[in-house]
Amino acid sequence: MVEEEGEEAAEVQVKKGISFINIKKVIYYSSHDPLIEKFTSDKERYKNLKVFKKGLSKREYYSLLDDNNDLAGIIWFTKKSIPDIYKKYKLDKNIYGFTVALRIYQSFRGKGLSNPFLNEAIMRFKKSALNKGNKYKLWLLTGKDNLPAQKTYIKSGFIKASKPDLNGKILMIEK
Repeated sequence: MVEEEGEEAAEVQVKKGISFINIKKVIYYSSHDPLIEKFTSDKERYKNLKVFKKGLSKREYYSLLDDNNDLAGIIWFTKKSIPDIYKKYKLDKNIYGFTVALRIYQSFRGKGLSNPFLNEAIMRFKKSALNKGNKYKLWLLTGKDNLPAQKTYIKSGFIKASKPDLNGKILMIEK
């Protein structure tokens, strides 16, 4: 995978899906990585194997692995419409049919992996069976204080579509 210029290079590969061993790592990171705990709902979303498996069939996962098959990050896509709280922004729910989430884990941050990983996963997802060849656009919610995530998504073609809601979340949509 090509890394961003000016960043420390890392040998990584993107694989569709997630292995059992890496599911266990996601569960661990969800409650032991300070930034994941601060900016995401992963502590609840991935609190144990039973909960993870329950959501597994609803999501399409992509894993970012280093040359030792260590988990550097994950991305998942979920078929889901934009919540009604954002209807005042007049976005077509039929167009924005999938949400996307990106995680890069602690020891892999700052190596220029986020955007190449996100771009590769989006390209593959757009061709996937879950997307069924539809021309859906992606959306996500991120915290108003999560500036690194906002920068990453903007660099990959997303725009801010809302002001922060009462929970401090910002709706971002694919252009």
